[in-house]
Amino acid sequence: MARRLTQLLEGLPAYELIGRRDLEINGVFYDSRRVVPESLFVAIPGFQHHGAEFLSEAVTRGAIAVVTERQVEKLPHITQIVVADAREVLALLSWSFAGHPEKRLRLCGVTGTNGKTSITHLLRAMLEAAGKKTGLIGTLTYEFGNQIQPALRTTPEASDLADLFTGMTKNGATHCVMEVTSHALTLKRVKGLSFTVAAFSNIGHDHLDFHGTTENYRSAKALLFENLKSEATAVINIDDDFGKELIQRTPAKVLRCSLQEEADVQTTKVSLKPSEMHLDLRLPNDSWHLHSSLIGRFNASNVLIAAACAHALGLDETEVQKGLDEVRHIPGRMEMIRGTQPFLVVVDFAHTPEALANVLDTLRALKPGRILALFGAGGDRDRGKRPEMSRVVSEKADEVFLTSDNPRSENPDAILDDLEAGVLPGVPHCRNADRRATIQMILQKARPKDCVLIAGKGAETTQEIQGMKYPFDDREVVRRVLNEMGYEA
Repeated sequence: MARRLTQLLEGLPAYELIGRRDLEINGVFYDSRRVVPESLFVAIPGFQHHGAEFLSEAVTRGAIAVVTERQVEKLPHITQIVVADAREVLALLSWSFAGHPEKRLRLCGVTGTNGKTSITHLLRAMLEAAGKKTGLIGTLTYEFGNQIQPALRTTPEASDLADLFTGMTKNGATHCVMEVTSHALTLKRVKGLSFTVAAFSNIGHDHLDFHGTTENYRSAKALLFENLKSEATAVINIDDDFGKELIQRTPAKVLRCSLQEEADVQTTKVSLKPSEMHLDLRLPNDSWHLHSSLIGRFNASNVLIAAACAHALGLDETEVQKGLDEVRHIPGRMEMIRGTQPFLVVVDFAHTPEALANVLDTLRALKPGRILALFGAGGDRDRGKRPEMSRVVSEKADEVFLTSDNPRSENPDAILDDLEAGVLPGVPHCRNADRRATIQMILQKARPKDCVLIAGKGAETTQEIQGMKYPFDDREVVRRVLNEMGYEA
């Protein structure tokens, strides 16, 4: 498939064209290693390098046109499109080159610090239960039809998103449910997309290594709602104070959600049990009774938000409940490792102070003998949240096990130093940078009726250390250790 450059340039913001415009373009790329002959290369700024550093490589591989933020003298025979914001242009060019598959999908975006993965999985199940073929883009996988791809980024770069949308429409999808991160919004990966529904779960302490300040982080999240069209629907959790602010910042129709106060979609009764929940919902001109095998108040909020999104998309109570019935658990989210061991083992992705507090409160409600909690913190990421994570865990667990998460390029012991600084005095704790050994240690310390929490990585299948990704799945490690201890798991 080729597109004329003149066609691709239509609808772009101001640009300066240097060279020929009567070109046939075979692809739009931001990674010089993927460039094919007669394609267009967009030099976007990256975290470690600027795409402009790879212009020569892109041309050598066959790029006949490049998008840059300043004219490059050493490329006299290559068409240059000079723009103010290469990232914005990458998004607009990507949709255009793909033939705008996003316009053939009803896009449902979910943002927030915690809960995005659970809400998107729930909403997708509800849509599928209603007979709507639905693609999924998020932290764990990209899915459409029978195709499942491991996720490299929660929200991919725009040209990769355009490829996913194309695959979805070719497979007959009519809807796409996607997690939309603050990084993606700031880096304009979803620029120009028209969301039918956008949902906000909550805001917490995360990603300040990238955004710098809490205000910047909140402003990034708000972009999703500020850019909605008036005919779209914003589903906003007003149990979070920032949600109330978002209502004032969107031109879209708003569905306010709440577990505890008057709202457009609110629970009139919440029953949380050790193995299930029941929710009575009041909606505009309707009322639903829903039940789910998910547990915990934070999951009640996730179910509420997903149900509100489904309502905005025209689903009824029967379809929503059928979808909930399909979701026995979310991979790596409050995932119980069931076996013959006489204690409970739960693997969860919680890696923020708020998420850890939610999980531990839910586990405490199960009335275990003790809660033993293992967690770490990602390297090269927000250092400020590390001691706060430890403070929360040492407040709510009986014994704390500090270990590595994905240390990336950081010294694991330096990360553990940051974590250990937040452990409250008198709380039993230990530290060991070897995650596998620490999992073995915590399981061996567990007594009958205890609860063991393995937090931070959830359904991840690798551990990143010094630029290398090694196979590592908390769930598989737990099962292997339990088997070695003589249990069936």
